[in-house]
Amino acid sequence: MKNQAEEEEIDKAIPLFEAPTTEALEKLEILSSFLIRSEFKKENPYEELMKGLSQAGTLEAALFLFPEAKKNTRRQPLKCPEEIYLMAYLSGGQVGSQKEFDCVKTSDFMSMVPNASERMTQIINVLYLGEKQVGLFVNRFTAEFMVSGFHSLFMDQICNAIRTIANEKQIEQMKELIEENTEAMERNDSVLDRFGTEDKLTGCLNRRGFFSKAYDLLKRSFVEGTYAVVSYIDMDSIKSINHFFGRDEGDLAMKKVASILREVFGQESILGRIRGDEFAVIRISEEEGCSESLRQEMSEQNMKLMTEQEKPYLIHLQYSICEFCFDKSLSLKEMLAETDEHLKKMKKIEEIRS
Repeated sequence: MKNQAEEEEIDKAIPLFEAPTTEALEKLEILSSFLIRSEFKKENPYEELMKGLSQAGTLEAALFLFPEAKKNTRRQPLKCPEEIYLMAYLSGGQVGSQKEFDCVKTSDFMSMVPNASERMTQIINVLYLGEKQVGLFVNRFTAEFMVSGFHSLFMDQICNAIRTIANEKQIEQMKELIEENTEAMERNDSVLDRFGTEDKLTGCLNRRGFFSKAYDLLKRSFVEGTYAVVSYIDMDSIKSINHFFGRDEGDLAMKKVASILREVFGQESILGRIRGDEFAVIRISEEEGCSESLRQEMSEQNMKLMTEQEKPYLIHLQYSICEFCFDKSLSLKEMLAETDEHLKKMKKIEEIRS
């Protein structure tokens, strides 16, 4: 015969009455609004899901995922994985800290559910993405689950959030793959200049040579306490020189610019002609702020080109010089993109002034 204390514990474990429908709908609305606003791009996006559940009033929950999704259909029944991972959990309404995902035998997964030893009723939900079973979701049975349709709508939101997280991860993986392929292509470069690494006209590196040498320089010399200086130089007057004075004059102008860039940036820099009218430079310095002296030197050289030119045309350079302190996560692509964006802004400013 149960004593009074045991009966009280059972009363707490199993709600006697269903919650008002308005309260159940409000809980769903809070959860839905939170999940819609969430981006799920954090280190553990599943903890973000738990935050939404906590805001909606959920006290106890645990999310388990299999190492990989498994088909579970009539023709192909699930072969239950031996292991399952605890991805995130709620305990007393608080999101548990989960720096590393805990692995447990699938048969023992309930041992990882927070407060599982306490007297309460738990719902074990199977998680599906399409035909594939991805894991299990365990949550405390509360009065809202006695409202007709609540459980189905509640789990729809959980599954949609997990689907969103899976999609975000696929997108990130695709981005990484694209970046890796882009870097490989930049190393191999285009068909046009795959033979050799030198630009025959100026004696500088060609596009392929520049990226190959730049990657090697960063890997070798861009370390703690150093700074990378990256520059884009656009010879915007070359088209008009070629058009009005011929290709030969255009070639002479291009050689002159290459010579000036060597003088300004020095032999320790990697200088390349990466497009018909565009040069790129990268150098590593132990001196912070060296980009400022380079800007000053480029400004003076640009002025000389426009005022001391012996030819019946002007050579004008548009350029951007950016400096980056060491960061092991910083890539050449990111530095070039920021420098290019700065050059575009400089061009717009010149257009407004003119």
